[in-house]
Amino acid sequence: MTGCHGLGPMPGSDPAAAAEIIAGESAGVVHRPVQPARGLGADPVGRTGALAADLVLDRGIRGWRVAAGGDAGHPPRAAVRARDLLEAEADGCEAAWGTAPQRVRLSALGPLSLATAVEDAAGHRLLADRGARAWLAESLAEGLAAAAADIRRRHGAAVAVQLDEPGIGAALGGLVPDAAGWGRLEPVPAREAAALLRLLIGRLAAAEVPVTLRPGAAPVAGPAGPGTAALPAAVVAESGAAALWVRADRLRGTAALDGVGSLIAGGVHLELGCAPAAPGARDAITGAWADPDERAIAEGVARLWDELGFPRAELVDRVALTPEAGFAGVDAAWPARALAAVRRAAGLVTRAAGDL
Repeated sequence: MTGCHGLGPMPGSDPAAAAEIIAGESAGVVHRPVQPARGLGADPVGRTGALAADLVLDRGIRGWRVAAGGDAGHPPRAAVRARDLLEAEADGCEAAWGTAPQRVRLSALGPLSLATAVEDAAGHRLLADRGARAWLAESLAEGLAAAAADIRRRHGAAVAVQLDEPGIGAALGGLVPDAAGWGRLEPVPAREAAALLRLLIGRLAAAEVPVTLRPGAAPVAGPAGPGTAALPAAVVAESGAAALWVRADRLRGTAALDGVGSLIAGGVHLELGCAPAAPGARDAITGAWADPDERAIAEGVARLWDELGFPRAELVDRVALTPEAGFAGVDAAWPARALAAVRRAAGLVTRAAGDL
């Protein structure tokens, strides 16, 4: 059966209301809503900091930074707020879902993207320090394992984690500016990046929590060229990720198709972003948005699977469908329509993969 689910970001500031929308259009797999509109601490960086263990963040001049002294016993107000928002998110989902879900997905920034976004108390990006990178991966591993256990307790459901790594390619390519903006940080070696991810993913796998890696662009075959933001497929393969998310309309070119194809051949499942995350043009007469075309979505998925070089018979069980992006900032009426289209498209793939 072809899976389907959302990605995390949702509009609005009411976790329970967002959870109701998610549950209403799910096929048993729900995702915890990430709602930046709730304010400071609900953004991806502040929220991930609240999920991590032994990481105390505060707001600095340029963004989030490790709190001076890092005293978990006396956290700054920003850290307290982020943790309170995370707890309210969990409570809202528990009230909306109860024990109905089969699986709950929890999204968080991955260690490299988080290290890019957070500064130490002296104002340097954590990404610049190898020891800080390793510490951050350990902190995330411990915190996410604890969060997964809490989800199991609340919902009695299986748990999966989605690691968002939009900045991993820039980190590997040496394209991340230093905190002052005068130069660029040294590239993170690909082997180290894979090892950091493997540490985190391995810890979660030991707790029976599979991980989807969601990079900013499709991985490519072979090593990445210097000064590029390309992610070598080997990093994903060595990370131990159970699944890879890519946006379908950006999986183009031989390097990307070969890179993703090699991962699928190695047993990694594919999650495809394929339904519009924001409404298109309104009807000139009614003013209503057109619903996404589930048949067009399903046909596009089937064609892409053909391009990757795998038989249609394997499509049903090797792919899950999602929106192209999260829903933060879109009209509150849109997520339900997009998630419904994803669910219907997944049903079409399940029933008629060979005929699309």
